[in-house]
Amino acid sequence: MAMRLGALSGILWLVLSLGGLGLLAAGGFNVPSGSSADSFAALASAFPPMQVHLGLYLHTLSSLLLVVFAARVWATLRVAEGSPAWLSTAAFGAALLGAAGTTFMLNAVFAAIAVRAGHGLDAQTTATLYEIARGGYATGDRLLTLFAGLASIVVLRTRVLPRWLGWLGAIAALLGIVGRAPGLEAAGELALGLGLGTFYLWSLALAVTLLVRRES
Repeated sequence: MAMRLGALSGILWLVLSLGGLGLLAAGGFNVPSGSSADSFAALASAFPPMQVHLGLYLHTLSSLLLVVFAARVWATLRVAEGSPAWLSTAAFGAALLGAAGTTFMLNAVFAAIAVRAGHGLDAQTTATLYEIARGGYATGDRLLTLFAGLASIVVLRTRVLPRWLGWLGAIAALLGIVGRAPGLEAAGELALGLGLGTFYLWSLALAVTLLVRRES
């Protein structure tokens, strides 16, 4: 039962994470890269609506579920890999750090903006805080890409899970690496979007597979 709850947390993580980000965007917290100072001034001067606080809350919960899901994945991969199981352990560590970057870092900075917005927060400070959050989120994405890549290596080597899961995770990792490379501009943005979508698809497929899988 506990193993199935761990797998279920992977599905709930995706739902709450995407839902939280959607609420943040609906509340005006989605400021594109390269936006003008006026965009940040508008963000700093207005009291954030309730969906912003709800979005931050859901996104924080999603990060907790991501940690649980990563531990569930590790429990299966480390047994299949055998001692010293360093690849599966590194994958688990990357997921933990990725959760810290993509969620805790993002939420901490956005919470600071949400608390101070409408109370004299200036546009320059808001822009700086926002870019810190954006950088933390990008770093977390890279670590989650590493999680997918390392986990997929174990899957392909041991066949503990369907091989197509291993190839799907490897594609997500490769696209994530290409998408974060500097100087690629439009091609990099396309690869990044495809990589993120593929990573979400891989995570969902992995969670469902673990949920229905019989443990020996």
